[in-house]
Amino acid sequence: MMQRKWVALLAAIWVVPALCFAGDWELGAAGGFGVYHYASISAPAGSARVGFGPRFTLAGMAGKDFSHHLGGEFRFSFQDGDPELTSGRQRTTRDGYSEAAHADLLVHPWQLASHLQPFLSLGTGFKYYKATPPTAGLPLPNFATLNMASQVETLITFGGGLKYAVSRHWLCRLDFRDYATPFPGNLITLAPGAKLNGWVHSFVFLVGVSHMFGNR
Repeated sequence: MMQRKWVALLAAIWVVPALCFAGDWELGAAGGFGVYHYASISAPAGSARVGFGPRFTLAGMAGKDFSHHLGGEFRFSFQDGDPELTSGRQRTTRDGYSEAAHADLLVHPWQLASHLQPFLSLGTGFKYYKATPPTAGLPLPNFATLNMASQVETLITFGGGLKYAVSRHWLCRLDFRDYATPFPGNLITLAPGAKLNGWVHSFVFLVGVSHMFGNR
């Protein structure tokens, strides 16, 4: 419970000022799909990969334009994805999911047309990982054991996308994000002599709709 309070605090720090100050601000929702790049485990028995399976993603956002070229937004996302441990053809999994909360700086380098605007994004926040029963597949005790646990990790995110204005106040969006965190160590117990290498990267593709408020 204490871990989720950090997510709620980050949301309040960003959303409250964004809605209080004058100017254009944006509220939207999106859905899509996420694919993980796995971390690796090296052990006397060989090598294995550990990460999370590809699943659907849902997201909500509140943003604000600061100028013609700069903006910012807060995002909260839910990503389904089971913790996985694989080596060769052997695989073991648990049910699980993750939630992310982050504040991003958006850079609008140029407008391709009055209604089409590309952007780049860079941000930081927190990601909450949760692993639950049941466990399926073949155990891999020579490398690690997947635990029923949860953990919050510091998140770095970057990416970009396109905003398309279908009317004065409505936008369609395409977003691509890389969510990068250290591997949540509570979710795994390494075998003696095994070492975990690399971060977890989640590559997320989103399609969304948002509404602009203000004088746009």
